[in-house]
Amino acid sequence: MSDTIVISIRDGISPFLLEWLKNNPRFIRSATKSAGWYVQKGIKESVPEISLGWKPRIPFWVRKRLVPSAPKTWLGRMKRAIGYQYLDGGSVAIGWTSSTAAAYGRIFEQGATRAVTAGTRRRWGRAGVPLKWSTTELHNPARPLYEPAMQIVSPGIVPHVEGKVKQYIENGSFTKKATRRKYKVYK
Repeated sequence: MSDTIVISIRDGISPFLLEWLKNNPRFIRSATKSAGWYVQKGIKESVPEISLGWKPRIPFWVRKRLVPSAPKTWLGRMKRAIGYQYLDGGSVAIGWTSSTAAAYGRIFEQGATRAVTAGTRRRWGRAGVPLKWSTTELHNPARPLYEPAMQIVSPGIVPHVEGKVKQYIENGSFTKKATRRKYKVYK
């Protein structure tokens, strides 16, 4: 499983447009960043559909007792940490935009097993959900996110980029908001 996805619009582009882009390097940067925005948005929106195939998690009332700010939906605020980073060479990486989110994302996607310590037992007991004496490990099953999401999102990338090309040709440039925000994607 990969922590990041790298996309380059040069992969599926026609020879005519590739020749045309040699004279317009700014366009390839803008179109690639737009593709990155489209993919990260699609990944966030596909979580409810993907989550149908994931193993169920502990009931919400238990999670709420353990962590008062526990989200009702999958990923919760971690969805905000899915973003894209433009890479030199005309490609974009999609992944987690903070090192903490990347660490939790790895646990979420690859799964983890943690030993039950005395402190863990006390914490669960204080929350009103005592663990059985025979419980020695807590298992967090793997719940793949990026690969299934890309299967849902990838058919729309080419039409999105084609729409941007048409917009660029008709207007002479993209209509966009000026932004100084730059993300870094962590592995």
